[in-house]
Amino acid sequence: MKGNRDNSHECYNRSIPLSKCVSLFECNHIQWITITQDITSEEQLLLDDYNVNSYSLDQSDESFRYSISILKQVQCVITTDTSLAHLCGTLGINTYVLLSAGCEWRWTNKTTNLYPNLTLIRQSKPFEWNLYELVNLL
Repeated sequence: MKGNRDNSHECYNRSIPLSKCVSLFECNHIQWITITQDITSEEQLLLDDYNVNSYSLDQSDESFRYSISILKQVQCVITTDTSLAHLCGTLGINTYVLLSAGCEWRWTNKTTNLYPNLTLIRQSKPFEWNLYELVNLL
């Protein structure tokens, strides 16, 4: 999970090394997919190991429309990207939003009044992503 690689702060705010998601991918009762704008060959190998389907987006004006068409077919979303969280919140999709320890003030509780279908999971320590809490929720 990662933000825009052209933004130097994304590695601190909205990026989780894909290898940290292995505990999620090992939940055999879930068919995982990923929606991304770019993926490295190393990341693709990891996704292939866990049979995770990958959908690539381009930078076109249609990327949100394409994302919506995919999102309408899923039961749940896990994201670090707040634009995707807002989109899922608006569409009523159950969503877990993974937030950095220093996230914006609007995202500091476990839920948000704006979107009752979002669950907010915040880092307990900066730069440490413990996804086992999320595994227990799934």
